[in-house]
Amino acid sequence: MRGKNIPLRVREIIAEEYLRNKNRPIKLVRYESIRKIKALGWQYKPGWPGLSAVQKQITEIKQKEKKEPPDPEDKPWHLLALTKTDITPEALPAVMRAWAQSIKDQGLFTIRQARWISRLYYIFKDINNGDQLIRQAYAMALMERVRKYLKKQPEKPDDMWGDWQQDAYIYELVTGDTEITKLVAKQISD
Repeated sequence: MRGKNIPLRVREIIAEEYLRNKNRPIKLVRYESIRKIKALGWQYKPGWPGLSAVQKQITEIKQKEKKEPPDPEDKPWHLLALTKTDITPEALPAVMRAWAQSIKDQGLFTIRQARWISRLYYIFKDINNGDQLIRQAYAMALMERVRKYLKKQPEKPDDMWGDWQQDAYIYELVTGDTEITKLVAKQISD
C-alpha cells in the first residue's frame, strides 16, 4: 500500500502520533504508529507504513497548519473562556478538576479539552473516575484536531471501527459490559 491507498484510520493514527507531540522525530512517530496499528490487530506488511509515507502525512499537516490561522479551540482554557464556550454550569466542577489535573501533569488545558470534558462528564459521573474522563476527553479532542487536518470524516462502516472502538471502551468503563468491546475488537481484527 502506498500513497493514497493508506486507509483513513492509519492516516488518523499517524496524525494522532504527530499531533500528540510535534517535537518527536519522524522515526519515532512512525514507530509509535506501527506499534498502535499492531496493537489493534491489523495485518499489514512488516514495517508498513514506511518512513516516506509518514513523512508525507506529517508534511501535509504542517502545510495545513501554516495556511490556517491558529484555532481558538487550541488556546488555553480559563474561566473567562466561558463567555465564548458552551460549557454548561453542571459540567463546570468536572472541567475545573480536569483543568487543575492537566495543569499539574501537562501544564496545558485547552478550550477544546474543556468542551470535551463538558460533553463527557455526565457519562463518567456515576463511576467517579476523573482520570478516565480526562484521558477520554483528551483522546476525543486529539481526534477532533486530526480530523480537522485530514479534512476527512469516516463515511463507510470500515472506517468507523476506530471510532466505535473508542465508544465501546467508554461504554465498558461506564457499564462494565465487555460484550460490545469484544465485538468491535473482533470486527477490527477480521
